[in-house]
Amino acid sequence: MKLLFVIFTIVAVVTFNSATLFAESNDELITQCNDKNDVDACLEVAEKYVNDSDNINAFKYITKACDGGMMAACLAQGSLYKAGTGVKQSSKKAINSYSKVCNNKEMIGCVLIGSMYEYGEGVEIDFNKALQHYKLACDGGLTSACNGFKDLYEKECPTDSKENKKFCKKYK
Repeated sequence: MKLLFVIFTIVAVVTFNSATLFAESNDELITQCNDKNDVDACLEVAEKYVNDSDNINAFKYITKACDGGMMAACLAQGSLYKAGTGVKQSSKKAINSYSKVCNNKEMIGCVLIGSMYEYGEGVEIDFNKALQHYKLACDGGLTSACNGFKDLYEKECPTDSKENKKFCKKYK
C-alpha cells in the first residue's frame, strides 16, 4: 500500500512539474512572439493551441506569424478563414491570405485561389480567375498547377458560348 502511495505521489509530482514546464515554455514562446515578433514562436504557440483545440487563440497566433511574413502561417490562416475554424468563415479573407502567399512566389497560394474560383468554394465560379491563378502557379514552376490549367482549359474552352470563346482566346 505504501508503494502504491509513493508511485501515485511521484506520478502526480511529475505530471504537475510537466504542466508547469509546459506553461513556462508556452509563456516564454508567447513573450517571444508578442515582444520580439518571433514568427517561429508565434507558429509554435498556435500549434499548441491547435493541439488543445483552442482554435480562437490558434488563429490569433497564426495571424501574428502571417503578419510577420511566414507564408506557411498565411496558408493556415487562409484555410481557417475558408473553413470558419476559430474565426468567422470568409472566402474573401481566405483569398486575401492565399494572395499574400501567391504574391510571395509560393505557388500553392495561387493554386488554392484557382481552385476556389474553379469550384465556387465560397465565391462565384469564375473560370477566368481560376485559369489566371493556375497559369501563375504553372509559370512559377508548380507542375500540378499546369495540369489543373490544362484540364480546366480543355473542359471549358471547347464550348461555343461567346463568353467562353473570349475567355479561352486569352489563354491560347
